[in-house]
Amino acid sequence: MLYSYKRSEALPQGLYPSKGAEIWVTPFSAVKAGTRIDNLDRWIQDNLTTEQTRVSITPVGGSKDENAPQNVVRVEADFGASSQDELQHEVSYYFVTRGRMFRLMLVYWNDNPNSKALNAICESVLRSFRSE
Repeated sequence: MLYSYKRSEALPQGLYPSKGAEIWVTPFSAVKAGTRIDNLDRWIQDNLTTEQTRVSITPVGGSKDENAPQNVVRVEADFGASSQDELQHEVSYYFVTRGRMFRLMLVYWNDNPNSKALNAICESVLRSFRSE
């Protein structure tokens, strides 16, 4: 997990400050217990929720390097826990490398003025990801 703020600035209930953001890399092996998911499409569908709006799912491709991300799919959505919450934005990259599935997820508040830079950082993390 990467975050763009001091941990002392974290808000209650795991929220982050208004200009903050978080990036996670989750291997499917960490969440597969109790599921019958066996491919990226099913994992993506399983993670979509009714709280998400403006969902877009875009195949991105991948690298020819077998240690780098392959079969990359970008999923973007706005979400809020209730209609009274401010919207947050999520950008997830689902991918396979060396036969293992991963999810790289960036989350930030919708009105974050640094959203372009945050997306560029997330894309850089994706491009630098290697599995040996």
